[in-house]
Amino acid sequence: MRPYHYLSDEEITRQLKENLCPILFTELINRYQLMIVQSCTRRLKSAEAAQDVSQEVLLRVLTKISSYRGEAPFSAWLQTIIHNRCTDHIHQNKKQLHEELSKEIIQSLEEETTDDESSIPTIEMLEELMEQLSGEDKLLLLLRYKEKWPVKTIETALQIPEGRVKMRLSRAKEKIRKFYQAGCS
Repeated sequence: MRPYHYLSDEEITRQLKENLCPILFTELINRYQLMIVQSCTRRLKSAEAAQDVSQEVLLRVLTKISSYRGEAPFSAWLQTIIHNRCTDHIHQNKKQLHEELSKEIIQSLEEETTDDESSIPTIEMLEELMEQLSGEDKLLLLLRYKEKWPVKTIETALQIPEGRVKMRLSRAKEKIRKFYQAGCS
């Protein structure tokens, strides 16, 4: 039997604000651990990422418990922390993903371009240009240049004929070139 199971969340948080007691913190976490992981998993769609972000949420609760004012139930405050950490994680991964993808596309463009080096955007420019592409174009570029999937694998996964995959990849890269050239003129 847990020694503080009879205390309300509000009573535990009040006591934690006065004196950070590991036993009380553990009691609070035991109540919400599963909910935290499930909420993170729903938002992030990845069990591994959810585990990492769940740990960040627990750390944030521990370091910010003194700022909990008790105006709303603890669970609502906790959901806000979960939401903010998941949102931060998504934004950080999106930026990292764009950087990696941009590097791969630049390398591909450099291999295809032999005469005019000025027609190749920088990584920073390419990241901005990527925002102008449709989700499907981004997906194709991501699978081909970041994940290094062969065209045949993309064909199978997306159920698109090989010729159409090649054509769409070529068009997506051409769109990036056009966006870049339009921005430079």
